[in-house]
Amino acid sequence: MSNDKTVGKGKAGVPGQGGAGDQELESGEKALDARKARDAALLLPFAGLILISPPLLAIFTPDVNVFGGPLVAFYLFTVWAVLIVCAFRLARRLKGEREP
Repeated sequence: MSNDKTVGKGKAGVPGQGGAGDQELESGEKALDARKARDAALLLPFAGLILISPPLLAIFTPDVNVFGGPLVAFYLFTVWAVLIVCAFRLARRLKGEREP
């Protein structure tokens, strides 16, 4: 009885054995990643709305200065910058999924 567990030299269709099953798993993982990216892109504007909603902004209204400006301005610009970076990364990820 041989115990062949060498990756890439096994039977086709068995995961981890270098056959067609690995390609199916890889394409399934890519589809799942693409779906997660689309879902994140859909939720990003809503997250932005929640982050700049008045109840959350009220937390940052005390007279505290950060880098010479009010804390609320620092918070708004930080949220704005983070949303832009997230949108950029998601756009690149979604653009990459459409290319052959």
